[in-house]
Amino acid sequence: MIEATGKAAAVAEVLSPYVDRVVIANPKQVHMIAHAKVKTDTIDATVLAKLYASGFLPEVWVPDPGTLALRRQVTKRTQLVRQRSRLKNLIQSILHAHLSRRVRMGTLSGSAGANG
Repeated sequence: MIEATGKAAAVAEVLSPYVDRVVIANPKQVHMIAHAKVKTDTIDATVLAKLYASGFLPEVWVPDPGTLALRRQVTKRTQLVRQRSRLKNLIQSILHAHLSRRVRMGTLSGSAGANG
């Protein structure tokens, strides 16, 4: 049993070859441990084991490998889209800054050339 965190799925994937079943507990629903006066890993593990044995441990759904692969693909695509947007905005700001200077310089030198 492990507690649901950001990396719980990765930890479950590593542990799964060595155990029959990996159970991820929902920490928001396991209030007993959070309110315990004495908190140690051993006590927390014992309480979780007792909850699991009695059938009262609130579990978190663990996606299958195919779903995990799709999630990774969607995450990578989202990252690429954000990176593309950042780069497009950067290029646009650089072009805007340089074209604005050229227009101002051209206007100044053009008016000086017209007067000269």
